[in-house]
Amino acid sequence: MSRYMISEAARMVDVEAHVLRYWEGELEMDIARNEMGHRYYTRENIECFRRVHEMKENGYGLKAIKMLLQNQKTDSLQENKTVIQEDEQNREENLRTLKKEKEDEARYQRFDELLRLRQSKNRRLCSQKQR
Repeated sequence: MSRYMISEAARMVDVEAHVLRYWEGELEMDIARNEMGHRYYTRENIECFRRVHEMKENGYGLKAIKMLLQNQKTDSLQENKTVIQEDEQNREENLRTLKKEKEDEARYQRFDELLRLRQSKNRRLCSQKQR
C-alpha cells in the first residue's frame, strides 16, 4: 500500500499542505500517522481530497461537503451490508443446492445398485429356467 507524506499529497491534490490539514480537521477525516506522528496519506485519502477540491471549485462549502461525504460513507456501508447479505443468501442457496445434489446422487447410487441386483437376479432366474 502506497503512503504519501503531506507535501506529496498536497501536490497530487493541487493544493497547499495547510489546506489538507484544514480540510482534515473541518471534515473530521481520520488520517493515519507514522511512528513519529507525521501524517501519511493513502490513495483513498488522496482521492477523497480530490473530490473535496472538485466540490470546492464547484462552489460547495465545507459543511455541505462534510454532509455529502458522510452520506457517501453511509451509502457505502449500506451497500457493503447489502452485498454481504446477498453473498450470505447465495452461500446458503448454494449449500442447499449442494445438499440436494448429494442427496440426489445417493438416491441414484441406491437405484443403480437395486437395478444391478435385479438384473443379476433376472440372469440367475433365466439361467435356471434354461436348465
